[in-house]
Amino acid sequence: MLPTQMPLRSSRSAPTFDPARPTTIGNFFDDVEELLEHCGIRDATLSKRWACRYEPSEHTDRWKSVPEYSDASKTFPEFKAAIFAQYPGADGAKKYIREDLDLFVDQWRVKGVRSERDYAELYRGYSDITSALLQDKLMGENDTAFVLFRAFTESQAATIRDQLRLKNPDKRRGYAFPLADVHSAALWLFQDERTDPALVSCPSAAVTATIPSVPSFPASTPLPDAPIDSEMVVMTREDLYAFFEALAESQV
Repeated sequence: MLPTQMPLRSSRSAPTFDPARPTTIGNFFDDVEELLEHCGIRDATLSKRWACRYEPSEHTDRWKSVPEYSDASKTFPEFKAAIFAQYPGADGAKKYIREDLDLFVDQWRVKGVRSERDYAELYRGYSDITSALLQDKLMGENDTAFVLFRAFTESQAATIRDQLRLKNPDKRRGYAFPLADVHSAALWLFQDERTDPALVSCPSAAVTATIPSVPSFPASTPLPDAPIDSEMVVMTREDLYAFFEALAESQV
């Protein structure tokens, strides 16, 4: 529960700031502003005084020396920004340049991305740097996916590109893929590599085809020629000639 009046500097509920840890200044000012709001203090000059009262004694003169403190026309947020400027990195924002990204990617190219865990670590660091560079307008959106390919081997990059073309068959050759699509294809590759190749590859085994033996049957004994019964011959050759001659004469 917040106090109904601003606590003394020595009070346990008073905001604290550790100069050895500049990033804690954000929490310090958050606590000061919450107390000011709860106690109904909206005057800029009074708010600045309370902030300096809670600030470590060895830094009090430094805080009071900024123009935004003594200038009554300056608001409390302007005074706060001037104090933040005295502690580089106090806002928690990391500053990068394009060379930082190139160095980071080249280090991973040498180290090698061999597993899903490696890729997750690579992508976290890559996202941090590219997000800062995009925000500061130090690189274009299309470059974010292009540079990521440099962290992979040629074989890995080719597999990722094949997966992208498979998922985007209508994408014209030469057009850049968004970073989200490249990330999805890379995840597919390294998740697939979690499977132990020994578990999916079967050793070649010689397959012997057993052909059932065909039972042999004894050769059939040829039957003797049947005797021709002369009585079965109805017409002789001479009778046949005579028949055709008689037939021809009848047609005349």
